[in-house]
Amino acid sequence: AFRRYQKGVEARERAAPGHSFDVYVANNRAKLAVLSPGAGRGELDAALEANWEAEQHPIRQAYAFLGERDRMRVQKHRRLWYRDAAHDAAVEQAHANREYNDIVPR
Repeated sequence: AFRRYQKGVEARERAAPGHSFDVYVANNRAKLAVLSPGAGRGELDAALEANWEAEQHPIRQAYAFLGERDRMRVQKHRRLWYRDAAHDAAVEQAHANREYNDIVPR
């Protein structure tokens, strides 16, 4: 599943080159401004940056890429996904150790 996710990411990057943080900010700044009236531009940009970082997280991307059938299977193991900062750290470590099977269900 992880290799399949990587291939998908590579294909998306080829299909939409230049879909960078700048594009993301341009597309989302106006939406966020509506959702948070009174927030300064710096605050909006900080919020966008945090959200961009989250969306670039390998597990978040892998989850988004899994097919519907896999996703339903994953619902049963939701405790494995976003739990807390300690979990995220464990996920990073598992990736460093190449223990993908603990993270992405096959």
